[in-house]
Amino acid sequence: MPSKALLSFDTDSIQKYVFETGTLKDIRGASALLDELNRMETPSLLKREAAPEAETIYAHGGSGLFLLDADHVSQAIAAVQKLYKDKTSAAGISGASVETPLDFDLDSPAAALFKLLSLRLRCVKDSNPEYIDVVSSPYFKICESCGIRYSQNYAAAGGEGGMCRACRQKKEKDEQVKRTIKEYFSGERAGSSEDRAPLWEKLFFRLRDGGYDVDGRVERPESFGVLGGMSEPDNYLGLIVADGDGMGKVLGALNTMAEFREFADRIDRAIIDTMAEVIIRHLQLPPNSGSSRRLPFDVLLQGGDDLVMVTRAQSAIDVAIDLVKGFSDKASLPGSEPSKMSACVVIAHAKFPFQAMYELAESGLRFAKEEAHRRRMRKNRTASTGLINFLAISSPSALSFQDHFKANLTGRLHGQNRDIYRTMRPYEPDQLRKLVDVARGLAGASRSRLHQLYEACHLDYYNSLLSGMKTLARWGRSEQADLIRSLFDAPHTVNCFPWLKTEPDGDLVTPLVDLVELYDFVKRGTD
Repeated sequence: MPSKALLSFDTDSIQKYVFETGTLKDIRGASALLDELNRMETPSLLKREAAPEAETIYAHGGSGLFLLDADHVSQAIAAVQKLYKDKTSAAGISGASVETPLDFDLDSPAAALFKLLSLRLRCVKDSNPEYIDVVSSPYFKICESCGIRYSQNYAAAGGEGGMCRACRQKKEKDEQVKRTIKEYFSGERAGSSEDRAPLWEKLFFRLRDGGYDVDGRVERPESFGVLGGMSEPDNYLGLIVADGDGMGKVLGALNTMAEFREFADRIDRAIIDTMAEVIIRHLQLPPNSGSSRRLPFDVLLQGGDDLVMVTRAQSAIDVAIDLVKGFSDKASLPGSEPSKMSACVVIAHAKFPFQAMYELAESGLRFAKEEAHRRRMRKNRTASTGLINFLAISSPSALSFQDHFKANLTGRLHGQNRDIYRTMRPYEPDQLRKLVDVARGLAGASRSRLHQLYEACHLDYYNSLLSGMKTLARWGRSEQADLIRSLFDAPHTVNCFPWLKTEPDGDLVTPLVDLVELYDFVKRGTD
């Protein structure tokens, strides 16, 4: 009986490959290529050529885990690396293995093996050299699409020339997926297996079964500008970046490969199911006019517990709230610690550089996850879901949320050892829902008064109290004033409008700056 081995793969620098340009088509094409390679082609290649006996434990989320004969490990790694190189020209994948006991099966204890395998894979990834072009010359033309690699005179389907092979492959993949999505929504058969789009195939059937309007010609937005044209305010869009919390700790508690397979599949299903429900609830297609209709969103990256998507601006916060809450509901098992996801929403003009927008979203997500960890360390402050951060950009003042937070949202109480925070970010989903509901209820409110509340939070402590109460008093006894007051009925706080104290002598926080920042970007009525 040949000895067995566990073989683990992980795609190198996924975000760098997918988001190396700010062009929507390139981003989608890169994401679709990796998704197809990960979910379909890698398992198929191993079975067909490198290791016919290979058993797939999981293959999604940019990584994969297989059980195969130890003698086939080297050729399996070489075959998969060649596959990625041929299909993408730029993306790489790392592989590492560990031999198993002779009597090993999927129900055998494997925690120690998996830990060793993870460490070996980490060593392999850390030892991979950074890719650079071998030659350099001022007479060589740079790719017009990515601006990174040299042009090889490839032309995309749309007629663009002067691009590298990697960018051409991305654009061709995007065109293929675009055709496939049209076939799904129009009811036509989606061609051969080579024309499948794994993510969209799963998403489409969940949308159809959930009552989403799938009849007629449906297309993805051609560019960020097209998506911005569907938004209110006009020409803005929302970027949502989400990621699971503490997944490494959960994986470390698993004991067998069968448990690992079940967990990986459950997380993958949970995020796709939740995404479909959220799209049905908040991102319905425009009315059927007989011509093609464009989706008011696009999925840029989905794998495992990671998700990056863009939506029309007025829907982004609602989408993020229901994503974070819905994922926890679907991914958690009864009687166990809940699985959580945190998210960050960045709302910006459609012409805002996408790489900078994505960098802000990533830094905002890190901020939310770090705060979630801090709260877990405090007694009685653990939430059943992850946290949601957000940033609405009118004019960029920093390229990381941490810098923006320190420069614009924090201060020091003069003469006292206490901090002022002009925000309550990041929020738990129910808290953010309340803030959004208040913003909706204030539709038609005096913008000058809202701005006065915003300005009051930037004054020194005693002047902020005076200015805030004066502004609120001008509303009199009205429904709008009651809505604003309702934000100050938060648990574990002391009301000293426009501030809340987390404890009698604690730091000061306020939701008013967050309220004004979101005011223009919440969905009102139907659209």
